[in-house]
Amino acid sequence: MLVLTFRIAEVLYAVAVRRVAEVVPRVALRGIPHAPSYLAGLLRYRGGAVPVV
Repeated sequence: MLVLTFRIAEVLYAVAVRRVAEVVPRVALRGIPHAPSYLAGLLRYRGGAVPVV
């Protein structure tokens, strides 16, 4: 099975490639005022905004 690996802080994660729809380049996130601490910000994507955890 092929997997996509990524790291968040010191933890390594893996997701089966068949479950990945798309990989986008890393870009600067826009802040979200008064957002919970688990939200990193908003990603502008195809004319919309996607919350990033």
